[in-house]
Amino acid sequence: MSVKLHRIQIEKLEGTINWISWKFDIDLQLTVNKVAGVVTGSQVRPECGETEDDRKLIREDDEKDAIARYIIGSTVSQEPKQHILTCKNAKQMWDTLHSVYEQRNERRLDLLYTELFTYKKDSKDTIATHVSKLQHIFLQLNEELKHESHELPMSLLLNRVLNTLPNEYLEVKNAWESVPIKERSIAVLTERLRLHGNHGQGCEMSKIDNVALIGKDKRIKCNFCKKLGHIKKNCFKLKRMESKP
Repeated sequence: MSVKLHRIQIEKLEGTINWISWKFDIDLQLTVNKVAGVVTGSQVRPECGETEDDRKLIREDDEKDAIARYIIGSTVSQEPKQHILTCKNAKQMWDTLHSVYEQRNERRLDLLYTELFTYKKDSKDTIATHVSKLQHIFLQLNEELKHESHELPMSLLLNRVLNTLPNEYLEVKNAWESVPIKERSIAVLTERLRLHGNHGQGCEMSKIDNVALIGKDKRIKCNFCKKLGHIKKNCFKLKRMESKP
């Protein structure tokens, strides 16, 4: 029997960080090459080769095992490879990697859940950056949950975004309750937050511009020194008098 190897471009296994996606790609690769059975154990190897049929099945099994070992061994980076160097067959390699990274995956889920529910906005981040970081954690969680056929609802992400906003976005939080459920999305929420932020910045700039205009307007008269061009609270004469002991 001669088996033609069908290669699919696969990102190498780095560790827990891409275990779920790598496992999916490898399962596809093994299935396309019709060697998944030697990895899962569903294909039973003959105990001995007393008959010609048994010997043929053993040769086929060895060839399939070699292909499966090549597929797995050539798609792992150096750190994961250390775990499978002493494995005798493809099933041992698969079971070893599964035991190492599937258990770590549960720990990663715990860490991601904790990060999502304890996350606080960094004062240096813009709202867009803040939303993006939360969305990244949320997407990682759903990626990890794929093998359990489970997916977190988008409403959870929206809730986390709203509940990690600074106080100046309280108006947006209150208004969000009136948005129809079918229209609620991370894109819509992000746009509302952006517009609110721009409006707030516009108000601050208006205040600054007003002060600047007052300073340039020669018709403005100080109520303290009676000179033109400034108001009382900006009067240098008054400030000098107040600073004297």
